[in-house]
Amino acid sequence: MSKDVGELLKYGDVVLSLDLFPAEDQGTLDIKLRELLTTNNKKKFQNALPDFIPKAIAPVVIDLSNMNKDIQCSNITREERLKLVGLLKAMPLHVHKLLGTEKAIVTSGGVALSEVDFKTMRSRLFPNLYLIGDILNIDRPSGGYSLQLCWTTGFVAGTAAAKKSNDV
Repeated sequence: MSKDVGELLKYGDVVLSLDLFPAEDQGTLDIKLRELLTTNNKKKFQNALPDFIPKAIAPVVIDLSNMNKDIQCSNITREERLKLVGLLKAMPLHVHKLLGTEKAIVTSGGVALSEVDFKTMRSRLFPNLYLIGDILNIDRPSGGYSLQLCWTTGFVAGTAAAKKSNDV
């Protein structure tokens, strides 16, 4: 995503939307929030919200909601509750910059795919050089996809190199 965000930042502000409850629609989430507020009707909003969302995010949600953190749960209006549900389903995240290559896990770029024989993973420019994994110019999500690329291309290169050494 950082590649796309980096491109978009060239044109102005970038706002991502985070759904804290992707498995729930707004109606179901509203019912669950009403249950929380009813169960905690005598508590302050700031003390009840961490029972509903991660404690570390609660102050941010309270701030973004513009709700009084000290309001008693029983005093939260329908309008405030529905606004909170909307926020929990689409929390805006304003991106100002990327962290840069010093913090990057996987970066874009690498050896052009046209320079690689994928049957052996050998370089078309340097026949005794095998190219695998993240050195290839293949954009993909990091994590398991990157690891699978490394394992698969490494297996192909290793198999081809072993065959070549046996043929010599």
